[in-house]
Amino acid sequence: MFKSTKDFDKAMHAILNNIQNGESDFFANLNIDETDAVDALERAIELGFINGLTLRRAAGNHVMFSKNNPRLSYEGLSFVENFKG
Repeated sequence: MFKSTKDFDKAMHAILNNIQNGESDFFANLNIDETDAVDALERAIELGFINGLTLRRAAGNHVMFSKNNPRLSYEGLSFVENFKG
């Protein structure tokens, strides 16, 4: 569980960097648990930072992704450029 919004933002920033750099594993080098990583990715999607990626929660809170050339939106690029971690 994240301890602060700053930690949450750091995780979103790392995920966005991974996507921007073409990483197939969006959670590479995050060093946080999978639940937090999924929460950060879900929030980045909700904020409109990522195009071409949807996340769905199924029964039992199972997470499913749908990818179609994931990339950063204008808002996502702006978040990355202005991030002060």
